[in-house]
Amino acid sequence: MTLLMQDGTMNEAALCSQQLDRLYGPLREQVAQSLKRQDTVLRQLKVARSINSLINSLMYLLIYHILHRQ
Repeated sequence: MTLLMQDGTMNEAALCSQQLDRLYGPLREQVAQSLKRQDTVLRQLKVARSINSLINSLMYLLIYHILHRQ
């Protein structure tokens, strides 16, 4: 066992750290993946909002031109 020290005793700090990594490592990975997905969705929403704003402006200009044609 790699956690045994040279004198044969257990390294409690290494054991605790290793156990925590084993237990919480998958959860940390899930959180990291979730954050990446949230970031992607947020960027997509910002792009969609910009496109929607542009379309609304173009529609306003089109309607204005139609109504004010002479």
